[in-house]
Amino acid sequence: MTSITASTGRTAVRQPFFLFPVLALLLLPAAAPAQPLKITIEGVRVGFPAGVAGETRLKSGAWAPVYVEVKSNKDFPPGRAVLIVETADSDNVQNRYLTPVPALDEDRLVSLLSYVRPGNLGADIKVTIRDEDREYDSIKPGRMSQYPLGPDTVLYLVAGRSRPPRLRQVILQDRREEEQGEDEIQDLGFRRIAYIDRIEQMPTRWFGYQAVDILVLTTGNESFIKELVEEQSHCKEALAEWVRRGGKLVLSVGHNHQWVSRLLSQIEQLSKVKLIDCEIQGTVLRRHLVLHPWVGQRQVRPFAREPLEVAMLAPGKNVDVLVKERDFPVEGEAGGKVDNVERPLLVQAPCGLGRVLLVAFDLEQGAFTQWPGQTDFYLRLKQELEPRPSRAAADRPAIPGQPIPNPMAFDASPSPEIASLLQDSLESFDDIPVVSFGWVALFIFLYILVVGPLDYLFLKKVVKRLELTWITFPVVVVVVSTLAYFTAYYLKGNDLKINKVDLVDVDLHSGRSYGSTWFTLFSPRIQNYTVGVEPAYPGWAREPDPAGPGDDYSTLVGWMGRPENVWGGSGRSGGGGLFRRAYTYAPNAAGLEGVPIQVWATKSFTASWEAPFPADRPLFTAKLRHTPASPENVDGPLTSNLPVDLEDVVAFYRGQVYPIGRLTPGVPYTLNTGDAQRQGARSLDQWFQEYLPDARLQQTPRSGRFGWAMTGDLSYPALMKAILFFRKNENYASSDNATLRHLDQSWRLSRERENEVILFGRTAPRPAEAAEAVTKDGLTASRLWLGAVPRPNTSRPELAGTILQRTFVRVFIPVAPKE
Repeated sequence: MTSITASTGRTAVRQPFFLFPVLALLLLPAAAPAQPLKITIEGVRVGFPAGVAGETRLKSGAWAPVYVEVKSNKDFPPGRAVLIVETADSDNVQNRYLTPVPALDEDRLVSLLSYVRPGNLGADIKVTIRDEDREYDSIKPGRMSQYPLGPDTVLYLVAGRSRPPRLRQVILQDRREEEQGEDEIQDLGFRRIAYIDRIEQMPTRWFGYQAVDILVLTTGNESFIKELVEEQSHCKEALAEWVRRGGKLVLSVGHNHQWVSRLLSQIEQLSKVKLIDCEIQGTVLRRHLVLHPWVGQRQVRPFAREPLEVAMLAPGKNVDVLVKERDFPVEGEAGGKVDNVERPLLVQAPCGLGRVLLVAFDLEQGAFTQWPGQTDFYLRLKQELEPRPSRAAADRPAIPGQPIPNPMAFDASPSPEIASLLQDSLESFDDIPVVSFGWVALFIFLYILVVGPLDYLFLKKVVKRLELTWITFPVVVVVVSTLAYFTAYYLKGNDLKINKVDLVDVDLHSGRSYGSTWFTLFSPRIQNYTVGVEPAYPGWAREPDPAGPGDDYSTLVGWMGRPENVWGGSGRSGGGGLFRRAYTYAPNAAGLEGVPIQVWATKSFTASWEAPFPADRPLFTAKLRHTPASPENVDGPLTSNLPVDLEDVVAFYRGQVYPIGRLTPGVPYTLNTGDAQRQGARSLDQWFQEYLPDARLQQTPRSGRFGWAMTGDLSYPALMKAILFFRKNENYASSDNATLRHLDQSWRLSRERENEVILFGRTAPRPAEAAEAVTKDGLTASRLWLGAVPRPNTSRPELAGTILQRTFVRVFIPVAPKE
């Protein structure tokens, strides 16, 4: 045996040098291992580009796109890793959205698109790439350039490679400052603007646009509109679905009208719904533009340089012509050079719950940018499309030359939000008594008295052994805790309780229905809940395709938060999550998996879906036409085919309300607006003032989740009236509508709209019942899944506990054109 000895100091070191080559051979593989696989995140941008200094625009409480650039040092197969975007909801509970990582080529920069919904203004966002075994890389985007806006901010998004001059200037500032240069404008206040100039920046899921209030799509740049027509990443479908779900789109068309026609045709083929029924038949040249009286510009003079290229529009069904003009010759001009045909220049139409405004010229075209009425045109667009500001916001004094402050971020007492009033009502359960703060304070005082002075006096004066406090103190704590637990158990019970509201918008123009659901869970125990929602087929929607991808209804499920600057609100400047264990969004946010809810606590959720009518019958049938003797009126039969009766039904037509009463399935009702006296017609204001009773409603004040008083004014019917027609409802003039404004269809109640009748009704209100029985009896338009997410070949778990269900229905009925 050979030994190796070594010593310090002057003692020589004796080593067998013949072993060095052997050791080198043994250690060589360890010294030069194979290069490990690495995926690095090269950059992250959250929200839409603002066009300045790398800033982006997104809203707290709303979905936003997340653009992530990654690189791999080796070829990477698809489906092995996931991109995780993590943040906190409005209750400071962490959540994650997962996106599969596609194939990555070695050393090639790839852009990935994901989504996030920050819960408050200060929510941290973390982006991670990992697989089942390891984490490759993670990063937190900088907050200074990607700070969320308040929920009440009005966000404009301009899509197109050329930006309309003066649009940003008019939108972002007061008209008194219109002489200020565009580069000097500060992007502050209630309105913000963002830009998309590349197709890959467009979301491929409709909810990626959720933060956008008004989208302006310019088509003057041929390369952009051509790429949009030819793209295969589903961004056209996402844009169209966002419009159908309540988006507002301004589409300008002029020189590249052929590409726009192809775009509209493709959207119709992909979604089976027309974005707008308006044929584009080429272009003509115009030397004048007035747009009076819509704009109010009365100055008439020819364009100084080149004429304006105007698209020849041929409006179809349910399209309103806002402006029609004819040109006229310039003095001294030879005849035959001017198109003097009266043509539509501005048309609009509903698309599902959305609104499409088609402008027959390019907003970025040189002739229009020199038009003196350009500022008035954009101001009128703002007036038409922006949500109504609350009276409280309008009464705030403004400092001259300074932007109006954001009330959600700076005002300690903002205007009441419609969504918060709805959440107050959802989080109140009639059969769960709430102990007032006075009783709680009294019991805390008694508890302190027992464990403090009384315990001391008892041990000192009676037992005379103070060291026994090591026994009496824990005994008192255990006894009081046990009594508190059983008292709460007696008061709050051990049953799951659910409050749920459904709104179904039935669009007879396209044969589709759009559902909105809000619900609150009261958990009797500490539990993680998996939550899903689907329309109640076959009575309310067409059955899903068993061989389909499992997202037939494009369902979106998420948490429900208050828009204000309060606890649990997305308008506050909160921080990171309190619960580090995150729940997960199902693919495409079609459900939530593992949402933690504490014992005897509530959490509110929201969901939306769209579905075609059942295959065997439409949800409603109607044959309304204009009365020959009085063309301004309509008459004809309408029939409900819903699986349940509707009560308190009314019809809206040209600003008037016509009571119908009850609609029984299969029983026709004849509507005749010409006989107003017999029909009992009334004004909108009168209908908003009418009281609709609710069996649940109590007149005594009750405490909500955070201890504020709740009175009988918070009835579901009254709130639904405000949600459906917010701009027309003066009862809520001092309220804001930041998160439910996409459901406001007030513009369709105009007296000028003669081609549509709107119905509104509700199912009979009933007290809380067994949840599974209510789910099966046709009363509810959507089915709630707890314990699983709706997927093909998956059975819905039986719903435990009790549920208080309210269902409201709004129907959009076309009227045949006048003969």
